[in-house]
Amino acid sequence: MCDSRSIKILSDLDSAFRRHPQLKEYDIVPQLEPVANRSPVVVVENALGIEAWGIKLMYQYAYCKVMKWRENFKDSRGRHLRLTDASFLDHEELISLTRAVILINPECYTVWNIRKELICSNRLEPACDFKLGSLILSKHPKSPETFAHRKWLLKYHCHCQNSSENSPGDKRFKLKNNNESDFRDNLVNEHLLEDIVRQELDICNMAAEKYLSNYHAWSHRIWVLQTLSWSKKNIVESELEATKRWASMHVSDHCGWQYRQFLIERTIDLVPSKTTQLLQSELDFVSELLASFPGHETIWYHRRYVVQALMEHDSYKLLVSEFGEETRHPTKSETSDVVDMQSIDIELQKDMKCTKKIKLDKCILQKAEEAFVDSLLKGCTYNAQVDLGSAYLKWIDIFVTGIAN
Repeated sequence: MCDSRSIKILSDLDSAFRRHPQLKEYDIVPQLEPVANRSPVVVVENALGIEAWGIKLMYQYAYCKVMKWRENFKDSRGRHLRLTDASFLDHEELISLTRAVILINPECYTVWNIRKELICSNRLEPACDFKLGSLILSKHPKSPETFAHRKWLLKYHCHCQNSSENSPGDKRFKLKNNNESDFRDNLVNEHLLEDIVRQELDICNMAAEKYLSNYHAWSHRIWVLQTLSWSKKNIVESELEATKRWASMHVSDHCGWQYRQFLIERTIDLVPSKTTQLLQSELDFVSELLASFPGHETIWYHRRYVVQALMEHDSYKLLVSEFGEETRHPTKSETSDVVDMQSIDIELQKDMKCTKKIKLDKCILQKAEEAFVDSLLKGCTYNAQVDLGSAYLKWIDIFVTGIAN
């Protein structure tokens, strides 16, 4: 009886995916007992719902059948065979069973690996798993295995695109040991690549909205930019603007601020000439947030990051503007057998002048920050804001003293 009901629920789920290929959301309907004679699978406006009473029946049936199939197909040494090495269940049934399992339990990496094998054997389209992953993240936005599978899909997709252009028919792709350096050599054409990046960033944004301080979503977002668009200035700049809006609405999301710091560093690498302007603009932005949202530790920590970056950049700028290049002592290979002591004295004098300039510059910035905190805390009765401001002043004093020494 249980098996027949489970099969019927699974069949209804398959029908829902066939009739509604554009499903965007998925959730469990809190219906603990069946009502009348209707299916627990419901679709409303591209949103999939499964009533709670049907979850256990369907999951136990699908999981047990997949694991039993997995155990039955081993070679003489007890190793699991791949789809390409033996004939298994009908691949359509396997797709259905694995989909039911990971919809309910997306951390079952064995099932994700089975779907990887289905993709590599050309029995499942990568696009299907891209859509399925997005659907799962709407319910489980913090699922590390789902994000890991998306990384693998992106690598596989780019590999196949590159293989089609360079050597049609050669689409072999290792399930394991595919490192980042190999992947960067298999990137697809520019327009397709940008579409993929935009799609992944939208997915990460959705997951971050669903679950605040979502480390896995923000880490995946960083990986996408590092791997797929490391040198794309327009994408990095648009992300920097987008996260400014995000930070204004989620001031306590540590992961979002960490991602913004990653973007700032990347922008400095891509456009070094705008470093001072960028950091000063960020300092003004943080000042506005501290005034509007008192008592949020995350904003104070981000200000530390900005001030430290500004100090380090200005130190380098002073060295360059003073002498035209970074001051340094001559190396052993750059000197002749006879050491010119006079030239070394000149270099030491330059170093001392630079150090004095750097100390002066740091003291000016420190005083400016002290004045800002004093004005911010003047008349403030919110204890958390006062404590955080005091801690910030102690930090900046220790930090500047450390640089001066």
